[in-house]
Amino acid sequence: MTANSATPITFALAAASLVGPGFTTLIRNIGAGTVTIDPDGAATINSAATLALAKNQSARIYTKQSGSNWRAQVTRDYTREVLDAARTYYVRTDGSDSNEGLADSAAGAFLTIQKAITTCYTIDQNGFTITIQVATGTYTAGAAVALPFTGPVTLRGDPTTPANVLISVTNDQCVNVTAQGEISITGFKLVTTSSGQGLRAAFGGRIFVTGNMDFGAVANAHMHSTFGSQIVVSAAYDITAGAQYHMLAQYQSLVYAADARLWGTAARTQSIGTAAIRDYFANGVDGIASRSVAIGSHATRVFGDVGAPSV
Repeated sequence: MTANSATPITFALAAASLVGPGFTTLIRNIGAGTVTIDPDGAATINSAATLALAKNQSARIYTKQSGSNWRAQVTRDYTREVLDAARTYYVRTDGSDSNEGLADSAAGAFLTIQKAITTCYTIDQNGFTITIQVATGTYTAGAAVALPFTGPVTLRGDPTTPANVLISVTNDQCVNVTAQGEISITGFKLVTTSSGQGLRAAFGGRIFVTGNMDFGAVANAHMHSTFGSQIVVSAAYDITAGAQYHMLAQYQSLVYAADARLWGTAARTQSIGTAAIRDYFANGVDGIASRSVAIGSHATRVFGDVGAPSV
């Protein structure tokens, strides 16, 4: 049985005792409306009064060998939408994660960056790019990419004035990319409290900073790459407040910056200390014995736990 409704619907189940032991059926929801499966009378399904299926979820409904209640095994349908053009998903502080994310309005945009990222997992990009456009405001939940997308995805705030789009989290990463995931980012101010990184790439994750960023007060590292990961910066950016490390590379990982504006001045003439980068400007721990951190055309070698000198 397949449901394809834009509005919520309910499927009523007969009493399990009437259909007998071993009965099974499949219910699949491909519509936007939630499907509620409602057992007869006081009967339950998976020990609950009802079972809800969201879009692209399926459930195998069956009866046990004895008893009067229902059981269900719920799975997600991985049939992907195939793009025929580039797509933009919108995120706004007045949006809702119940929206489709396809319109730049309160009624159309997502509320969280994470919802936009999760939606991208369901898309066959077919060679096209997805942009997640995040509107002006403060976002107190970070963004995690834990699976590869099927094509390029860009997380975009306000590249002209990154401070207009603030990701501010507590005990978390602002942007965390792991497990061979990959994302490009531009136009955000990043702040963490108590603990957490601004940008973190781990376990093969890759982050590409392709436009202006504002690295604000961060508890640990502005940029942290670890366990075979990469953070590659190809655009100028600002450091406007301190962190324990600005760049930290660990365990066969890389942080590379082609150019940067440090506290609003040219990188090669600015002394370390103005923005209170507390321990090191750049640091490498374990893994490769030595590594290079490049700022503009000026490269600084970093060895083991030794901090880089001023540039």
